[in-house]
Amino acid sequence: MATRLNAQAPGFEDAFQRLVEAKRETGTDVDDAVGRILDDVKERGDEAVIAYTKEFDGYELTAETMAVGADEVEAAAKRNMIL
Repeated sequence: MATRLNAQAPGFEDAFQRLVEAKRETGTDVDDAVGRILDDVKERGDEAVIAYTKEFDGYELTAETMAVGADEVEAAAKRNMIL
């Protein structure tokens, strides 16, 4: 889960230092975890994406809310075009 820090909050410096010094997974740990997730998504499809979205993002995704319409894709593409 992501850690949120507010630079204006009391104790920010200590919280930031703890975050910087916290143990991180090794590349192998991350690669293995990502590989398992990708395999699960390949096997279970949308069901797995919905479950991981809830687990990692805390968002209740559904098959209906994860669908992206052509109009949304077109609008996003226009916003990100380099002119």
